[in-house]
Amino acid sequence: MLEVIALNVDDARKAEEGGAHQLELVGTMDKDGLSPSPALAADVVTAVNIPVRPMLRLSDGFATNANEVEQLKQLAVQYADAGAAGVVLGFLTPDSQIDIAVLEGILSSTAPGMDYTFHRAIDYAAQGARETLLALEHPPRHVLTAGSPLGVGEGIETLLARAKATPELILAGGGLKLSSCRA
Repeated sequence: MLEVIALNVDDARKAEEGGAHQLELVGTMDKDGLSPSPALAADVVTAVNIPVRPMLRLSDGFATNANEVEQLKQLAVQYADAGAAGVVLGFLTPDSQIDIAVLEGILSSTAPGMDYTFHRAIDYAAQGARETLLALEHPPRHVLTAGSPLGVGEGIETLLARAKATPELILAGGGLKLSSCRA
């Protein structure tokens, strides 16, 4: 599966024309991607015929606070109302565990069972994070990973092992280049 990041309607259309299977929609690439406006999400969903998954992140890093969580819940509802196929998110606790309370709190604000991609926070998480995600009552549809916090170039072996173990789950990202691909 090919997921492509889009910043606007033009990006989204070009990605679809180029063969993308789904889009990760971000409002800006600052801080590795932050949430788009609900209006942009609605425009992109209308413009393409492939699934659109807006990013749910308001600040740098993989931690959040109660104020942001409330804003993220509202955004999740607005994205769902706009027709998004799911969302992209991932939060960690200060000790690098999956922040299940935040994850479930945000996801419970949308339609039950809304699909989500757990993004590159997994590359910064403590040992056992992948197993934690898969054991959730509502596990992610995909996990976006580079195999290392340093990107695909450093994490390619881990990325390949993860993809081999669960090919339907893993999305490669984080510095992925054509030269990273193996036959």
